[in-house]
This record gives sequence, C-alpha cells and structure tokens, in this order.
Amino acid sequence: MRRSGCSRGGPEKVGRKLELILGDCGVKVLHNCKAMREDAGIVTLSNGDRLPAHLCIWTIGLIPNPALRSMGLPLTPEGQVLVDECYRVKGAPGVYSIGDCARIVDPTTGKADQMTCKEGGMQADRLGKIVMADLEGRPAPVHKSVMMDFYCIGLGENRGLVWGRKWGLNMIVTGKPAWKFRNLAWDAGSKLR
Repeated sequence: MRRSGCSRGGPEKVGRKLELILGDCGVKVLHNCKAMREDAGIVTLSNGDRLPAHLCIWTIGLIPNPALRSMGLPLTPEGQVLVDECYRVKGAPGVYSIGDCARIVDPTTGKADQMTCKEGGMQADRLGKIVMADLEGRPAPVHKSVMMDFYCIGLGENRGLVWGRKWGLNMIVTGKPAWKFRNLAWDAGSKLR
C-alpha cells in the first residue's frame, strides 16, 4: 500500500486511521512496495521481500486498464483516455469514454473526477444524454462534477471506515455505523433499492 498524502484521495490522517483498523483485523500494511509475482504461494515484492500468501483478498490500484495503451487512443501519461467535456475521445469522432479509463475534467472548476464507481455512475447517466444529443444534432450536456470527496470502505461485517470532506471539514466514521452507511451507499450506487 502506498501512502501519498492527498494526491488521490483522503488526507494522511484517514490513511493512518484505516491502517490502525486494518491492524486490529490482523492485516499488516506495507508501504511503497507492490506485489510483482506469485509462485507456489510465495509473493515477491518490488523491494525483493518474499511473503507466504494463501489468499489475496483485496487490492486497490486505481489505474486505467493497461490495454488502453494498445488501442491508438490519445492518453495521458498515466494511461487515461483524453476526452472533451462531453466524454468524446479527442480526435476520434463517434467514440466516447467514461469511468476510470477516462480523464474527465469539469470545465467550470478544472477539477478532474476521481476514479471511483460513484463518478462512473453519474458519468454513465450523462453519457446517454450526450449520445442522444449528438445523434439528434443538438447541444450536448457538458460534464459537471457533483460529487464531494467521499470514500466508503467495508472491512467485514460491522467494520468499516467512511471518510468525507465537505465545507473544508474532514469527517471520519468507523465501526458498525460506517459498515451500515457503506451498505446504504453501495445499494444506492448499484440502484438495488
């Protein structure tokens, strides 16, 4: 697990809190290294350490699919597809891109969307309207970020961490309330209820 301040997510304080909760669950967090390969139950890390592993359960990378690099699309150095404010791939008429593979920026604020499912769901809804507008030859709605900085992390039944930032305040909820909130958010995001 790499800890890098606020560049992709929450503040350092949230990372420390999550690490404490994971430690209470028996998880040891390793910083600034990544798994390079697994062979016969031994994981080799980028720093050369070798760890026995019976089962890998969870990993979070937030990187675009590497297959994008072979598609001839315009990409950022990080591998995200370059799109305009209506999700149209630059230089590729009739091609659109949303979600974690696209670099989507709010033209009003200049803020890029994060690479999480909550943004992807909103983008998908807007993309349908954009495609219809393009097909009908009328102005398409442009991207607008409406999501606050917010993460829900489930850590097993009755364990979780919820972090949000609003009005310049960082809010952290842990334990059973975080688990319940995470389930509500997941259901709402999945449109199950």
